[in-house]
Amino acid sequence: MPNVQGLVRLDQSGLIDIEIAPDSIERIELSLNRIVSAATMQGFGLCRGDKHAAFTDGTHTIPVRLKEAVKRSKHEPTPEELARAEKERKRRERRWARNEWDFDFSLGRHDHWPEWDYAPTGKVSFEFDIYLRYSSSLRRSFKDAKVQRLEKMANDIAVGLAVLAAAMREDQERAEVERLRAEEESRRRNEAERLAYIEDRRHKVLEVVFERMERRDRLRRLAAQVTDELEHAPSPRATEFVEWLGKVVEQAECDSSVEGLEALFEGEHVFGDDDTGFHPSRYRW
Repeated sequence: MPNVQGLVRLDQSGLIDIEIAPDSIERIELSLNRIVSAATMQGFGLCRGDKHAAFTDGTHTIPVRLKEAVKRSKHEPTPEELARAEKERKRRERRWARNEWDFDFSLGRHDHWPEWDYAPTGKVSFEFDIYLRYSSSLRRSFKDAKVQRLEKMANDIAVGLAVLAAAMREDQERAEVERLRAEEESRRRNEAERLAYIEDRRHKVLEVVFERMERRDRLRRLAAQVTDELEHAPSPRATEFVEWLGKVVEQAECDSSVEGLEALFEGEHVFGDDDTGFHPSRYRW
């Protein structure tokens, strides 16, 4: 059943996507037979694609579609349409004159005809439904013209199909090279960020080491000074303080020793095989 534009749409899985007027069916059938024959000479056959029929050489699949152009023109009301509009206008005025204000949806429509008229032109375009990232300028569409008709363009279309398949292969190869390059750039970027992250954590641990060493040295100096003064001025509380301070110094020396640093590094997961924890960002701005 033709739609409002006068075209019939064949939109079924496995079939060629076609939208043409009924009058063009026989000519398009002839054109398709010639195109399929010419494509066979180029090593392509017609097959069922993911959604619609497509041409394939066994490696690359290229869907196709055909659509007829439609001419749109402003609708000129017919005498019948004008008469219906006038009849409704009078009916509306009578209701208003009788103060019948209850709303009638039919009276709210002032247009009794479509805004546009559509007429199939008989000019059909044959298109390869394919996206190429690097070869966007290649011809994908073949259209009826005043002199050249679609049924006489079968050889040109078949050659165009072969060119597109070659471009599709090149497009995929270039896309793969680009993907590998992007992956390598991402790997290098992530590795640089990982090393910077590790370096930052190590510097933070280094500050802890400095704090431990400085605290140990300060405690040593304090213990030595108080002990020396006690020889000249005995003090029970100061003596007990020195005894307690000795344990604090011992712990500080333990914390700043190789064994103490090993425990610190192990706890912070630095300077070892577990010196990780970096997770690259999944978002790049």
